[in-house]
This record gives sequence, structure tokens and C-alpha cells, in this order.
Amino acid sequence: MENQKEKVAIIAVKREKDNLDLEELKGLIEALNGEVVCTLIQKRKNFDPATYIGKGKLEELKKLKEHYNFETAVAYHKLTPSQIRNLEEALNVKVLDKSDVILEIFKRRAKTKIAKMQVELAFLMHKLSRLRGKGIYLDNPGMRGKGETLLEIEKRSIKQRIYKLRKEIEDLSRHYELTRESRKKQGFKTVAIVGYTNAGKSTLLKALTKEDVFIKNMPFATLDTKTKKVYHKGKYFLVTDTVGFIKDLPHELVASFKATLEESKYSDLLLIVIDITDKDWETQYRTVKRVLKELKAWDNKKKLVVLNKVDNFISDEKDLENFYHEICSLLKKENIPYIFISAKKGWNLEKLKDKILELLEEKS
Repeated sequence: MENQKEKVAIIAVKREKDNLDLEELKGLIEALNGEVVCTLIQKRKNFDPATYIGKGKLEELKKLKEHYNFETAVAYHKLTPSQIRNLEEALNVKVLDKSDVILEIFKRRAKTKIAKMQVELAFLMHKLSRLRGKGIYLDNPGMRGKGETLLEIEKRSIKQRIYKLRKEIEDLSRHYELTRESRKKQGFKTVAIVGYTNAGKSTLLKALTKEDVFIKNMPFATLDTKTKKVYHKGKYFLVTDTVGFIKDLPHELVASFKATLEESKYSDLLLIVIDITDKDWETQYRTVKRVLKELKAWDNKKKLVVLNKVDNFISDEKDLENFYHEICSLLKKENIPYIFISAKKGWNLEKLKDKILELLEEKS
């Protein structure tokens, strides 16, 4: 998916409790300049161990290939090495899964040294997980054990590089920790902006700080954390934008981007930005909560939910006071304060800054 648009087919298995977000996957593919020409969904209890989808659906996919002439097939779930091999042989196209697509986006977006190292780490962890199932068919029948030996050499080389990268990232993390400690000694209060990619986090950072921030309407437009100072009513605080979330974020990405996401762990306040126009925003909120809990960056932390893009529902800021959206019982039940804003149009930003100062000065 480079310069020319590549025709892509999405394939997905919907198990009983699965809540697939195919629009999100489509957006990720489009971020790589791919064009989704067809989608095939199969309802079944479990993935087919050989080809992910069943034999009947595979035949259907072959016909779709003849009709649409797609060059790549992207599976919604993580595929095994044998599933990829079997699908590629059956379809004669490149086969990827959602993790592959996200990793490729991350690779293209990484700009700073630590972001590049984290992306490389994620790639290697992903590659290692794929190599684990390859020993059998890498063996050359005429040279017993040779393929396995080559595989072990490759695995050892990857593990050594992973070890080195982890150490380098750890060293950089310690540097960030010293920076955070220095800020605390100087009395700086810190706010971490967290939320889904495309929720408007960078737009909010720019609106709060009045400084230039790279903004583009695409998943993971930037992977690098940015910290800016905000002045309000004679006081100031620091705001850090973090890497965006997506549904079912691959485990290797959460692990490798821990150093970046740790900004939220050490912040005084979490600003959870939600795109209120997304019909699935409650699920997105739960995903953010779950990942931050994994990083021990949720419990005993001050939080403010920012419901963004309200300008898609009303035409004037004056209507904000009369704007009533059926807020799910979720936020009320959790007793987390929330505020409606439009980062794009600057609506309610003064009230947002008031609320941030109020929460930062509030005793824990």
C-alpha cells in the first residue's frame, strides 16, 4: 500500500461475543493508501485453524477476487503463520492481519528516536510470535534439521535485538522519569491527554496551548508525545498528548509503547478525550480504561472526560447549555466529571481550563 491505491479485501470471522469494528479497520487500511473493494464476514463459533474462514467462504472469497481483482486480503483477527500461508496459496494475493496494518502505520509515522525504537520492538515481537509456528514447514525434506537450525538462528538474532532495544528504551524511560521529577520539584502540574486516535487529541492540545501541533484526520497521525505549557487565570500547567488507542490494540504495541503511555501514569490528571459523534464511543472509553488499568495508570487518578466534536450536533456555542445528549449511565455510575466541547471551534474551552485547574488544585 504505497503510492498507488492498492485494492484490498477485508475478511472477518464474527464469533458469538465478538463486536467487530470494520469501519475502524477500513480507516486503518485507507491510512496506508489502500482501497477496500469488498468485505467478507462469516459467522462461526471458532476460527478455522487452517484458513481462518471456512472452506465455503474461502470459495466465495476466490470468486470475489476474480470480480474485484484485489491484491491484498486483510483479516480482522490475528492470523497464525499457517493460516497466512494457506490463504496466500489459495488466493494468490498478499495476506495481512489487523496487527500488520497497524504496525506498518506506526512504522511510517514514527519520527523521534524513541518512537522508532518502540516501533522496531513491536515489529520484532510480532515477527517472533509468527516464527514460533514455522519450524515444521521451514524444514527442507532433503536436509533434515537444516531449516530448524536456520529458524533457531533467526529467533536468537531477533531475541538479542529485542533485549538491546528494551534496554535502550529503558534508559530513555529513566531520562523521561528524571524530567518528570524535575517538573514536580518545580511545582508543575501535569495533564495527560488520552483517548482514541482521531478523537481530536492533537486539535485539543493546539486549542489549549495556541501552539502549532501537527494535525491530520487519520489514525495515528503522530506517535510522539508532545508536552506544552498552558496559562490560565495567572496559573499554568503542562499538557502532554499521548499515542492514540484503537479497539483490540495488539498486545505487542501496548508493551512496546509503554514508555510513551507512561506519561499518563505519572500525570496529575487524565483528560480522556471522546469523539461524541462515534456511535461506539462507550466501547472506546472502556478500551482506554482497560489499557490504562493494565499500565496502573487509572486507579486513584484524577480524571475528566472531554466529550469532543459537539459542533456536529449543534450550530452555535450558545446552544451548549441547552444541549442534552443521552449520556450513558456509565460515566455517572463511575462518578467521573465530564464536559462537552468543540476543540475545532474552541467551544467551552475556558470552562474546560477552569475545570482542569479546579481538579488539579483539589486535594486527593
